[in-house]
Amino acid sequence: MNIKSILLSTITGTIVYFALGWLFYGILFTDLYPESNPMLFIVLGSLFYVFVFALIYGHWASISTFKSGAVAGLVIGLLYSIEETLFAILK
Repeated sequence: MNIKSILLSTITGTIVYFALGWLFYGILFTDLYPESNPMLFIVLGSLFYVFVFALIYGHWASISTFKSGAVAGLVIGLLYSIEETLFAILK
């Protein structure tokens, strides 16, 4: 995976990750998180999270097809969402 594809997947993934986070935590589950979060830190956190996973998928896991990437992303995203939701509920 070259730098162009890592940057493209990072930009695309950041937009999707931020939009889905806004949908779930900004609209559906508004009582879990307070509204005083600075947007810059949320965008930077999304950017870093997606960049790390782009590196993991491209270099270490050798995920090369859309289907294998979607399955791995679904599993990791589901586990991450469950962990975040449980952490917010128990807090």
